[in-house]
Amino acid sequence: MSNNFYRSIERKIKDTDDEINKTNKLDIDKNIKELLLTQLNERKEELKKEKIKMDKLYGKEQIRLTISGEEIGKGEVPIRILADTLSNIPNMINCIANSMKNELNKKGEKILLDFATDVMIAASVWSLLIPSIAIARD
Repeated sequence: MSNNFYRSIERKIKDTDDEINKTNKLDIDKNIKELLLTQLNERKEELKKEKIKMDKLYGKEQIRLTISGEEIGKGEVPIRILADTLSNIPNMINCIANSMKNELNKKGEKILLDFATDVMIAASVWSLLIPSIAIARD
């Protein structure tokens, strides 16, 4: 899940609060106003419950990366390289889909080149640097 979904819930809660305030200022029949406010408050409570679920879900997320092989000792991959590589995957998929339907634009070309760069950096770390460090330690 992305932070966009989380922000969307927060925005919906704020919008519901705004609607509650607008409804309170309306000069309409008391029963109608009470019905509207009840529905808006129920919606707000449901959104708050959804936000609490998201908080719990984000609190449990973990990323574990294991690199193994006969010649590889213990190594570390900088989180920046891993995050950059993983974050560009959705962009790459969108670009491929768009390029299949239309011509590839400059932004799409840049995203694909950025992803390719990240893949090459990760490949050099995993296949060159980590084994070299392991050999140097021996």
